Amino acid sequence: MKFVKWVTLTPEEREAVGGGVKQSGSRIISFPALKEHTFTVVLTNGAECAVNYIRYGTKSHRYQFGSPVCQRIWHSEPLAGGVNGIEEKGRELAPQAFRLAQQAEQKEMRRKTPPTGTNLKSQGVPQLNPKSADSQAGLYSVCLRHSSGMLVPLGTCYEEPEKASHDLQSGAHRQVTLYGEQRIVVGICCRYTRQWKEPSLIALPVKPPEPEEPEKPVNKPTRRTRKPQ
Repeated sequence: MKFVKWVTLTPEEREAVGGGVKQSGSRIISFPALKEHTFTVVLTNGAECAVNYIRYGTKSHRYQFGSPVCQRIWHSEPLAGGVNGIEEKGRELAPQAFRLAQQAEQKEMRRKTPPTGTNLKSQGVPQLNPKSADSQAGLYSVCLRHSSGMLVPLGTCYEEPEKASHDLQSGAHRQVTLYGEQRIVVGICCRYTRQWKEPSLIALPVKPPEPEEPEKPVNKPTRRTRKPQ
């Protein structure tokens, strides 16, 4: 006895996924499942990112996120919904890929030695002593960026980039006077250059919900009573 695969999917899902079975008149036509698909997602910082999907099995799906995150994530559960389901899962995994890329950048900033091929002379003059660079490596802070590109931290150092972004958006540094091309930005401390730099991946700030306007009291008409005569 022969069993037909994909019978649990609806006809729309079979056609969308590019694999399964399809009935044409009295004949049942089988065709291979979708093995590879490329699409685009929007990352947490608003940038677009190309994603390459490869299906290795029912419970083996690889999502390769391209620049600027360059991360690979495996999904080990069955995917339903065909192409739409593949892309929906990719959008769901995008914040995870973004966070993994942030962690990779943070790890690089904590290196004692520069990556292979890095020219330290082109990185500029160190602005921190070795002890300060060791203690602040990989931490984030709100910084003043000078026109030369040099960053100077203005306050608290944070382990999480989201906290530095929130500090920047809170308005706590509005009293800082800016001249020329100076800007207030989020920076990360690099250990091997002993400098503060702008991180390549910072999420867009989440706007807090606007306070609801209080309901205006409704003036109920007063009921007139007749005076007894």
